[in-house]
Amino acid sequence: MFIVILKLYKYSVRYLYSFMTSIYGWIASSITLIYKLPQIYKLYKRKTSDDISFPSLFVQSIGYCFYIAHGVSMNDFPIITMGSGALFQTLILIGMYFYYSDYCNVCGRRDGGEDDVVI
Repeated sequence: MFIVILKLYKYSVRYLYSFMTSIYGWIASSITLIYKLPQIYKLYKRKTSDDISFPSLFVQSIGYCFYIAHGVSMNDFPIITMGSGALFQTLILIGMYFYYSDYCNVCGRRDGGEDDVVI
């Protein structure tokens, strides 16, 4: 009888530990997916990328790729979700960085949209 109770206790502790680590993973993933939204919104409203560091965004992208790889290797869905969502948001920021940069090769304008006139 004591052995059965001990085995049930071990199983319940292991299940509780697994459940709690999954909950912590989802909470961390949710926070990670929320904290870049103000930066995306601010960049969209200001329409200038002067205050953003491209090397930082590039390094973040590489880090998120490794998070995704780690999540896949550990079969950890919260980490895969967090890495994928954060990578997507960082790629949006990189695209906005180049779109709103001082010199836009696509539109051929400098300094926030004023046309250069050569006489």
